[in-house]
Amino acid sequence: MSNACVELKAKVWSPGNKVVEGAPLVVEESISFLGDVDPERGVIRSIGAELRGRILVARGFRGSTVGSYILYAMSKRGVAPKAIVFRELDPVVVAGCVASSIPMAWCPSLDLSIAKNATLAAVDPRNSVVRLCS
Repeated sequence: MSNACVELKAKVWSPGNKVVEGAPLVVEESISFLGDVDPERGVIRSIGAELRGRILVARGFRGSTVGSYILYAMSKRGVAPKAIVFRELDPVVVAGCVASSIPMAWCPSLDLSIAKNATLAAVDPRNSVVRLCS
């Protein structure tokens, strides 16, 4: 990782307690997996951004319980994000991540302006932190 990293305390869950790293995809608006995301391609429709292989960093989520199933379907198709980091806790997304084995981090102190400048993100369950590096 780069030397210019910010570490944020978080509640982290990751299958196998593994650290996950990847390019962050920062979304400032709350998104809904039902409607805002194309579950076939794993793309956020409003910005045309692909989730596959990225760490989704978002303020929060909105929508119905169907969001959990969409995350699961995306995971089975291989188009889900590597991990999801969020500031506002959403039990639907938590359930979807657990069912789909997608690592996640609830980070109430997440500053999206810092995240927007990051070129690498890491979700570290061993130390209960999210790292944003530029």
